[in-house]
Amino acid sequence: MALPHRTLFPTLAGTLVLLTAGCTTQVQNGLTAYGLGDCDTARAAWTDAAVEGDAAACYLLGLYHDEGRCGPADPRESEHWYRLAADQGHLAAQNNLGILLLEGRTRPADPAAAAGWFTAAAAAGHAPAQTNLGVLHLFGDAVARDPERAARLLDSAARAGDPKAQTILGTVLEGGFGVPPSFRDAVRWHREAAARGIASSQHSLGLALLTGRGVDADPEEAAIWLTRAAERGVLAAQTTLGLMHLHGRGVSEDAGLAVAWLRRAATQHEPIAQHHMGLLHLRGHGVPKDEIVAARLFHAAADRGVAEAQLQLAQLYERGIGVPEDRIAAYAWLTLAQSQGHAKAAAERFRLGDWMTYGERIAAETRATDWLAARQSRRELLAAPGR
Repeated sequence: MALPHRTLFPTLAGTLVLLTAGCTTQVQNGLTAYGLGDCDTARAAWTDAAVEGDAAACYLLGLYHDEGRCGPADPRESEHWYRLAADQGHLAAQNNLGILLLEGRTRPADPAAAAGWFTAAAAAGHAPAQTNLGVLHLFGDAVARDPERAARLLDSAARAGDPKAQTILGTVLEGGFGVPPSFRDAVRWHREAAARGIASSQHSLGLALLTGRGVDADPEEAAIWLTRAAERGVLAAQTTLGLMHLHGRGVSEDAGLAVAWLRRAATQHEPIAQHHMGLLHLRGHGVPKDEIVAARLFHAAADRGVAEAQLQLAQLYERGIGVPEDRIAAYAWLTLAQSQGHAKAAAERFRLGDWMTYGERIAAETRATDWLAARQSRRELLAAPGR
């Protein structure tokens, strides 16, 4: 499930909205003090107003303790003030209280109660709550799984300008999760979110422009968005950008930049980048030729399920390049690559099998089966509640 959408502390723009919404003088004074970095004065002003029942002041105190920008965060104090504001119908407070309950930061997580607050705020048109409730319905967390309702909620929030809703809706439309896929609409929403600085949408938009899926192909514009995503730390964008520089697609052909981006992603365990860095080291292209390093990188990518890396690693084991010669290991990795539909691996496995004994093939297949079982166990562990 995507992370909850929290209503962040008001920026200057948010402050102006609050002022025009008829806030009391005390709340306005607190906002002014906070903008000047005077946390004590801001807290005192909001506390005075909150004690008198001002919902906006209660909400701001909840944010104050939630974000912890003026000291350690205090989730319990935050919940107290959020609840006072939420009970008065303050929509942002209802949304943020829902998040606290969903995350279980003050007590055991209570997804049902969280969904109730999201529902209340969403029904009144609060876009972040619509996004959060949409995500819950998308995955069936604490509410009935209802992809169609999820899409409606996300669409409403996206049209209201919520960038997180825009990027999630783009992904939903791209993959056809419970709704008919529409690559063109997906690109439209990813472009909206990308323009608002959402890195994942910058990456998705860049890929669409690179491949021409849902939009006319434009490698040069693709490079712009992929660079923005890569600079924000999106590993897949770093990998794609490295490959673009390697082949001169949409950018200058530059082995140095290619290696820089691929290495940056590979050192953070991005498997496709590890595979391509392995190829570069194997060939000595842009980096020193080093078969041992190449084998280590292929192994890392192969262990993450990259079929092409599994094939490369099998070939190294068969020939004893960068690793000890080991036909059983080679056959095992070919078996794993073949299981993913890799045609060349299937042909190589058939050829190698002719040179192996029955016992060697059984040992290799057992090794491959054990690997698949271990991988499935890791997936189940990562998917377990609380992870």
